[in-house]
Amino acid sequence: MSATSLETGVGRAVTGDPELPSYQEAQVAVVQASALQTNPESTDNLTTTHKSALLDGQHEWLILRTITKPRKPESLPVFEEGDIIKGEVEVDPSKKSINGVKSIKRAQVLWTPNVTPFSPTSQSRVGSGKLEIKHPWSFSFTIPERVEVEGAKHATPPTLALRSSPVSIEYKLVVQVKRQGLFKPSIVLKTVFGYRLATRAELPSTLRQMSLRDRGAVLGPNDDPQGWKVLPPVSFKGYVDGNSQPSEVEVTLAISQPTTYPLGSPVPLFVVFKSSDTKALGLLATPRVIGLELLRMVSTASQHDFVAKASTTKSYSEGEGFATWWTADAGSTTDASTERKFHGELNIPSDLVPSFAFPRCNVQVAYQLQGVIILSPVHTCAFAPTISGMDSSPSQLFRHASADPFRTRFNCSKTRTWNAKSTVCHPAWLQG
Repeated sequence: MSATSLETGVGRAVTGDPELPSYQEAQVAVVQASALQTNPESTDNLTTTHKSALLDGQHEWLILRTITKPRKPESLPVFEEGDIIKGEVEVDPSKKSINGVKSIKRAQVLWTPNVTPFSPTSQSRVGSGKLEIKHPWSFSFTIPERVEVEGAKHATPPTLALRSSPVSIEYKLVVQVKRQGLFKPSIVLKTVFGYRLATRAELPSTLRQMSLRDRGAVLGPNDDPQGWKVLPPVSFKGYVDGNSQPSEVEVTLAISQPTTYPLGSPVPLFVVFKSSDTKALGLLATPRVIGLELLRMVSTASQHDFVAKASTTKSYSEGEGFATWWTADAGSTTDASTERKFHGELNIPSDLVPSFAFPRCNVQVAYQLQGVIILSPVHTCAFAPTISGMDSSPSQLFRHASADPFRTRFNCSKTRTWNAKSTVCHPAWLQG
């Protein structure tokens, strides 16, 4: 039996060791009534014990227990970088013939027929050559922070399981039981667990920390320049209904600085619309026309160098939520004003996978902000827009108090096609 081993699957089709049959195969080969159970055995304020078991009828004869930090009872085990993975394997061979116990992890032997179950390191022989009594084995290990791949050290990647991704990364604890008999297949019990990276986000500016502590309003770029990264302004022109000369509207986006943010928290945003044409400004400068979306980009390539081998890279994107906006102050919304200011927030989902690149499976995950000015049919009847370009600026997103950075870019994309219902006037702050 192979017990308490770490199996990591990385690649386009993640599979286990070909010498280890899947549990479904073992289930059919052993007993028709066998079944797999995965549930927490107990939960307290400090730990949760997750249990996976194989049944022979109503009898649990192979049990894998995994201890984690407190989690929801129905969830699978999840460990963060640096956590000690602890647990126990228990075998009750009363109805099974077992002639070996070993660990897949570096082939560490737990039990063989020449070792007594009372003392796995003893060399005294058991007469039958079988494991004959119920016996538990404890295990404890950590996942290395860096692994060597292709002659270089790389950070161990996190769990990756996205619906549309051609690549997945899984971590499993595997127990393999070897049975007597030439044509009897081994039995495998597995439990999947999540692995997350751990890196701390930087603290916001001193003035923002004071505002948060006092539950005050977030100060804008003029009042807290250290707390904002102001991107280059974007200008677009159009014809207001009844005017023969084009009107120009300038839009400037500012994002919270430092550009590292905890998962599960909002990213402060600030947008300023400027125009000498108050009619055009009144038509366009409203929260409804600002669309700022967080995109997750997953790229795969035949080579791990995503820059040099760009022609072989395949990418896909998936939206992770839009920002919400509100007026910054009442004084900036009067008809006489040449500016409109808006505060915004973009929530970072708590379950996002941090960005990483791993050559073994040639996968790269990054995050980008895509911004557009969205015009409704009412807007387009009164304002006919033209398109102009934008500059770019790099940024990063971080996991919560323990996470790796996301990579984020802001720049312009190609012009989108208009339609009668909702017209995208100007794509802004989009990755290149």
